Amino acid sequence: MHADRQSSIKMPAKALPSVWLCANSSYRTQKARLATQLR
Repeated sequence: MHADRQSSIKMPAKALPSVWLCANSSYRTQKARLATQLR
């Protein structure tokens, strides 16, 4: 966890949008998975 924090600080600002998109897509897939399970 500590090393992850350091790497995120070193990451350039340009890389942030891609990281956010990745997290957003994973969140969407989890949501879709839950929806299919509820059905």
